[in-house]
Order: sequence, then structure tokens, then C-alpha cells
Amino acid sequence: MYTYREGCQMDGRFPCFYLRQGRCCLPKDTWVQLDHFYEVDATELAQRVLSKRVVPIGALPYILRTELVKCALESPDIMGTHAAAIAGFAG
Repeated sequence: MYTYREGCQMDGRFPCFYLRQGRCCLPKDTWVQLDHFYEVDATELAQRVLSKRVVPIGALPYILRTELVKCALESPDIMGTHAAAIAGFAG
């Protein structure tokens, strides 16, 4: 069951992280689903940002980033390679 409590939520159908409006750069309440993980090529992402195909809207504060990564590491859907890639960001 999901709640409007900010942070990690593993009890629903899909693991997710809830961010309240005003806590970061996102303009509305936001659910980050943690049931699929994809690798992104850094060079390709940078090229898409430069060509404005991807538009950054801000950065998550350190504490939220740390909490989000810790939550992702708890997801039953994360593979070992993805967990290893983000573990250093868990604080």
C-alpha cells in the first residue's frame, strides 16, 4: 500500500520513492518507480543534453539523492551490476 509519506516505499506493487512538492527541483509531487533499471551511456546522455533532446530541470539535494539510492538498493528488481554502479552514492 502506497502512502503520501515521503521516502522509500517497498510495500506496494512496485517499489518506489515519493518526493513531496517543494522538497527539490521537481514542480509537483513525484513518484520515482524503482521496478526497472537501465544503463545509460554517459557520452550519449551528454550529447542529448547539449542538443536539448534531454533538458535537465535541476538536481536533487544530497540527502534526497542518498535516500533515493538507498531505497533503490533495497528494490528486489535491481540487478547486481546496477547495484554496484550506484552503491557509492548511498552516502
